[in-house]
Amino acid sequence: MSDFIKGFFKIEKHLNNEQKKDLENYAYQYAKFFKVYFKITTIVPKEKTIIIQISQKKKPSKNPYFTIKELSDIVQKTFLPYFEDYKIHKDITPYKPAPAEIVTPEWIKAQMNKYKIGNKKLAFDFGLLPSETSAIINGHREMGIRTKGLFFYYFKFIELERN
Repeated sequence: MSDFIKGFFKIEKHLNNEQKKDLENYAYQYAKFFKVYFKITTIVPKEKTIIIQISQKKKPSKNPYFTIKELSDIVQKTFLPYFEDYKIHKDITPYKPAPAEIVTPEWIKAQMNKYKIGNKKLAFDFGLLPSETSAIINGHREMGIRTKGLFFYYFKFIELERN
């Protein structure tokens, strides 16, 4: 049973112990370093077909994310040596950043200038002290994804309201 390939039980009987270990190790490396995960959806031995899902999640490093082509190649490189006579179909889900990930202190300042919103109004609308919003706007306080989401959708609302 693999901890790194969901649905591994569907292909286990087609692999020897060494192949299972190798495949598990490849999947572990991709999960650990690139946040890439595999799932065996279907295997049809009579038709020699296998359907494998691959997806990439958000990763802490700043390295670029894999493209659809690169994810497709990873599936081929990882599974083809063990299923050479199979047709491998891929269900690929590349990483897609959340809309709020664009929010930075500079982005907030630009939106404030664009919509003519001052720090006091922003603080009032958020129910915060002006010193708290100021620390965020000036980059003295880190923003998590929830805080970024708050700013993103606040300004999205202002944009819709004014149009």
